[in-house]
Amino acid sequence: MKNGIEYKGFFLLFLLIMPLPIHSAESELWKKGEEAFLNNQPEQAVSFLEPLTQEQVSDNQVYLYLGIALQQLGRFQRAVEVLTMGVNYGLPPYGRLYFNMGNNYFLLEENEAAERAFSKAIEEDGAFADAILNRANTRMRLEKYVTAIGDYRLYLLQESNSPQREAIEELILRVQAYLAEVELEKQEAEARRAAEAERQRALLASVLSSLENADDDTVNMRADSEEIESFDMDLDIED
Repeated sequence: MKNGIEYKGFFLLFLLIMPLPIHSAESELWKKGEEAFLNNQPEQAVSFLEPLTQEQVSDNQVYLYLGIALQQLGRFQRAVEVLTMGVNYGLPPYGRLYFNMGNNYFLLEENEAAERAFSKAIEEDGAFADAILNRANTRMRLEKYVTAIGDYRLYLLQESNSPQREAIEELILRVQAYLAEVELEKQEAEARRAAEAERQRALLASVLSSLENADDDTVNMRADSEEIESFDMDLDIED
């Protein structure tokens, strides 16, 4: 059957592109890479874990540890690439991968990409407080102040005992005051524009009225002149 053939072809293709679990020699690389990572040796961790990404292994920890190690070494763009590979080839959940991807985009000052990555992390785990906080910080950079405040408040709801609570609450107050000032300036500017527009309309009306009055005077003068000429024509001139 045609449908059966198509399904079988899809299934075979799926098997061909499926990431592979860690086996044999790769497991030794993983053990050494994990040990180096946990001992805060990012250079060694990268040297052991990088080869595993070429095998497209399915263990998310490989991509996560390697991405963090690369970030520690300041290789932010490569970290993003590795973490993206983790999403493409690894097995869910992907929240931590998206979170660290967002951190590296943030360090690259690619703020819109960072916001999207943090949002993906939150979609994976709605209680991911660190992702919510980092998205708030990113939105501040993007001057999305209203949504940033929403994120800060959500973070404080989830992390009521956060040591940053006081600083965040002060920041929220400052942002609210700024937004209120901006709104006031906007209203005042609008009022000034409206007043100026009204002044211009009044000036135009005054000029138009003056022109209309001038036309009336001209018409009256012409009418008077015609009457005089007609009167003169009817006069009898005596010698």
